[in-house]
Amino acid sequence: LKQFLVNSTIGFTVGPNSVQIGLVTFSPPQTHFSLNTFSSSSDIQNGINSVSYTGRGTNTHIALRYVGRNSFNTSLGDRSNTTDLLVLIIDGHSSNIDNSKQETDILKQQKIKIMAIGIGSNVDRNELLRIASDPSYVFEVNDFDALSRLTY
Repeated sequence: LKQFLVNSTIGFTVGPNSVQIGLVTFSPPQTHFSLNTFSSSSDIQNGINSVSYTGRGTNTHIALRYVGRNSFNTSLGDRSNTTDLLVLIIDGHSSNIDNSKQETDILKQQKIKIMAIGIGSNVDRNELLRIASDPSYVFEVNDFDALSRLTY
């Protein structure tokens, strides 16, 4: 997963007037860095590599609510004149699909585009379709190693 995230940042010009990237893991949700934390892609890559994940469960609705309240705001680097994109990567069913849909709807009302990536056989494609802003924003892979193919 880390290598996929690192590869996804290669080639971006990062900065307050360019691309900004934040990282939140969930179950429980934790912000590792905000949109305005780093000003270069190499700093973001180092930030990604420093993350250790110990969570359990797929509390997608809690993660979506957390990101909506804690990531996309101007004090953390969000800009009103740019497109916000949330990339959600999950490897199982949400523990509460109805609440996930409700939180997704709130994010979409805030004009946040959502890409949903499902990993493994425990992911419900219909749930990914409900979460994503558009069916073209849904991706599925068999395992974490297969993620690298999505970046090319």
